Amino acid sequence: MEEEEAKSGTAVQIKEAEVSQDNKTFWTNFDGFSYNDFGRTETLSHWQLPKLLEAARYFALMKGLADFPSIINQIYGIFVYGVVYHIDTAFWRIPRNKNFPFKIAQSVDDIGKTSITLSGKLINKLDNKELVTFNSKTVYVERASGRPVSLPDWVAPKWSPSVTKKQFLQFSPQPSEVPEGAFQYNVTVAASDTDVNKHTNQGSYVRFCCDAAQAAVLAQQLTGFKVDIARYPLKILEVVYVGQSNTGYKLNVWLWQENNHINLLRFVIRHEDGNNRPTICYGFMEYGLMPLSSRL
Repeated sequence: MEEEEAKSGTAVQIKEAEVSQDNKTFWTNFDGFSYNDFGRTETLSHWQLPKLLEAARYFALMKGLADFPSIINQIYGIFVYGVVYHIDTAFWRIPRNKNFPFKIAQSVDDIGKTSITLSGKLINKLDNKELVTFNSKTVYVERASGRPVSLPDWVAPKWSPSVTKKQFLQFSPQPSEVPEGAFQYNVTVAASDTDVNKHTNQGSYVRFCCDAAQAAVLAQQLTGFKVDIARYPLKILEVVYVGQSNTGYKLNVWLWQENNHINLLRFVIRHEDGNNRPTICYGFMEYGLMPLSSRL
């Protein structure tokens, strides 16, 4: 269950979300990044991006995007099914010691029977350049069973006029099996990996994958990656969430390179015991193959 966690710790200060006059776009303003957003290579940590956009999504939804405050209660909640991010290399070049105010815009792309598709973009407020675009699909569920249920009847008629560009969001299919020779990385979920929703946070899964990728680099299991994985600019990140875990769970992260596309790393995270256990999430990370300088 993804109830949207505000305590992301990803920005120096988050200002209140603003709404456009036509009520179609919701903006969240940020004063900048915090020291902890930057990692061991002095660039923004790849796994912090989902946390950052999770915070922005929370504030936009609480401001009234898709009537979130009206449809969530003790019986019904939402589950973030999948997100895809497209990132400009300039985003990873943001220096740690410079002022960088930015804003995140979000709007409704589509209203389905049980789901809401959102689109968004992260914009540098200094030059108005778009650095990140993203799309997410959120499913309305019954809390007790976790199963999808129909949205209230009034949601679609109210928000369909707000759809400026209807987009059918389609994610990559779940791998039927882990390829032979895939790199395996084992994780035990720590309490600090979980959030207020009482399960492992979506950003933690991305961090598990980034850690697995670096372990594979150190083991010389990834063709073309010669230095720290964090120095390669992440261009596309797609994650589909189909299960859950919690503190103490033992997980396997499986990672492999796409055939004829060595800069695309596919991953699957499953409960321990390999292919015979349920999948929690899957997706891919596509990198640029020219590493950034170690000091920006």
